[in-house]
Amino acid sequence: MAQQHSREELRQLFDSTKPWHHLIDVDGVPTKTESAWGEYLEHPENLWESVAGLLPGLKGRRVLDVGCNDGFFLFACRRLGAAEVVGIEASQHFYNHAVLVNRLLDLGGITIHRMDAYDVGAELGAFDVTLVLGLIYHLKNPFLFIERVSALTTSTILVETAVRNSNEDLESRARETAGAPAMEFVENPPTQLNPEGGPNWWAPNAECVCAMLRVCGFPRTTVASETLLPPNEFGRAIVVGTKPRPRRLRLRSRPAARPAG
Repeated sequence: MAQQHSREELRQLFDSTKPWHHLIDVDGVPTKTESAWGEYLEHPENLWESVAGLLPGLKGRRVLDVGCNDGFFLFACRRLGAAEVVGIEASQHFYNHAVLVNRLLDLGGITIHRMDAYDVGAELGAFDVTLVLGLIYHLKNPFLFIERVSALTTSTILVETAVRNSNEDLESRARETAGAPAMEFVENPPTQLNPEGGPNWWAPNAECVCAMLRVCGFPRTTVASETLLPPNEFGRAIVVGTKPRPRRLRLRSRPAARPAG
């Protein structure tokens, strides 16, 4: 059973470990009281409303959240009935947040690993649903990642990402004539403060995200939403990829043998 804390103790605990990216309610106390990176204060509440409406039923399912950040979606999926939820987070700071809130909420059925996105593998098991929210444009090698996570996903993947901010893409889709897949490279050379480079490397269009999912094993793809953001640099999109359910073999029953006579 999780240790009980007063509201004052929780507020001090969250403030001492900020900045927080996700606002998560813990016994009536929000993890953050201010925006850290320009996001709206209640982030990711609006994104969850969009994602929740696209999810298949989670009751009894296994869910993987790659790049889980502070863990909001782990707890939300568990509350929707997922039997097991696994979070992957590379940042030590956000991993610590997710582990902390997981301990405080004590929902059970949630496991969190500090792991690079490229390191997801068979040891994690198979998942019915995989969430990839706000991640692939941070990766130098998004194809490599999608191939690896596809090998673990049996049914559905939801990808939310920054996309190329293009009226042309939206107009083509409105005419039901999807444009060509395209992805712009954003050069972010390493610096002394950021030796890994980044944090953003790619600006695909939604058609490119669909194409990458299809090539990597999700034959059915849908652009669920796309928003253009000022000042016309990046937009946001949610793409859903699904795999067909494996067919069950039907065994023909043999006719009953006739009695000899």
